[in-house]
Amino acid sequence: MFIHIADTALYLLDDEVVSLQSHLVEDEGELKRLWLMLETKSTTCFVSMNYEAGANQEVMEVQSPDGIVRVLNLADMTIEQKNGKQQVAFGDWEWTLRKRGFAPLIGSFVAGVKERTNPVSTETSYLSHSLCEKILVDNGFGSKPNE
Repeated sequence: MFIHIADTALYLLDDEVVSLQSHLVEDEGELKRLWLMLETKSTTCFVSMNYEAGANQEVMEVQSPDGIVRVLNLADMTIEQKNGKQQVAFGDWEWTLRKRGFAPLIGSFVAGVKERTNPVSTETSYLSHSLCEKILVDNGFGSKPNE
């Protein structure tokens, strides 16, 4: 599940990641909570998941010189800038596939099948999976490749 959040975080960043920190808490193989902080030269992105509190919450925060953007459960967004604060939320009747960003992904996939093209670059897919692998290894789950 975390790969979707990690993938979104990488998408939101403006440059190459220069620093990565993470922490994972599990109990008997069950993920309880996880946070990840990615930094570029000018942006910090913090993402977390919490299944332990009973809230099943996903939080993203991107901080840059232009402002701070927070996204809660891929549904509610707060934008804070020098000139004020803006709340953006989906309506109650908005369908989940659109709220979660899957509708355009599905559309791109279907178009890719029809046109025999791949709408997702192998580089970004590899980067997301490598990031998740690094989180696991850095937190004591598994070993580094080629060890």
